[in-house]
Amino acid sequence: MNIHTQNPKYPYHVSAGAVVLNSKNQVALQYFKHNAGHDNVYYLMRESLENNTTIEETLANGLMKEMGITAQIRHFVGSRVTTFLDADGNEITKTTIYYLCDLISVDESKKDPENPEGSSEVKFFDLSDAIKITQDQLKRTNYLDICEFDILQNVAKLI
Repeated sequence: MNIHTQNPKYPYHVSAGAVVLNSKNQVALQYFKHNAGHDNVYYLMRESLENNTTIEETLANGLMKEMGITAQIRHFVGSRVTTFLDADGNEITKTTIYYLCDLISVDESKKDPENPEGSSEVKFFDLSDAIKITQDQLKRTNYLDICEFDILQNVAKLI
């Protein structure tokens, strides 16, 4: 049993998320034509923690599997607690811990084709545009879990 992932007895989940900036201070977003029951959505990389795996390992694994990205962690930039319904209709509380990361390289051919998020396309946006995209996305989808503009606003204050 993974102590960080929800189950029927413990409806709580922990993930690590990454705000990856390139040398132009543009942020990497995952673009999905169809995901989470919505069309044309963007969000940051988030990877579920697993037993005996550090946050640093989780971020590195998630960035490679989902985006084909190698990055260096710079600093913790905030967390979010959201709720969603699982496939059985149970309410899950998810805590995601976000880190600002500097892009080292990107090679989308290295993404894991077995990973559902591996089907995303990596797109880089100016931070102000990424904030607007995710704010508009919330209005359009009303799905708070994928609308991470608050974390992006934290990063905007730092750079």
